[in-house]
Amino acid sequence: MIRFLISQSLILSVFLGKAIKTSYFCHGKKDMMQEQIWKYIAEMDTTGFFITAEMQRMGTMMPEGLETFIRKKLKVIREGGASRRFVFQEGEWRIYLTFFPTTEVVDERYALKNKVVSRGYK
Repeated sequence: MIRFLISQSLILSVFLGKAIKTSYFCHGKKDMMQEQIWKYIAEMDTTGFFITAEMQRMGTMMPEGLETFIRKKLKVIREGGASRRFVFQEGEWRIYLTFFPTTEVVDERYALKNKVVSRGYK
């Protein structure tokens, strides 16, 4: 099962080790670095979870502590932690990571859905 998750910025969806990149255009070195990070996350063993990674700030070097960070957060979640959203920061990098369980219904507060604003007209 593959799910496309679309946001205003670039997001990678990782589901059971398979990666789908949802991007608009590639513009240079930073985009290539982004893709390398997405691929890196996609190749990690995150059994039971798929992870979205949204780049808020990008650096010029590959962040070294990302795998350790993800492993620690997976451990916290598996031990009963309620949070599913985390912010990874290292050097110039700031990455929002959201962990979605593949074995249960996604909690309402973490659901990805379109929000429509209704306006009443007089």
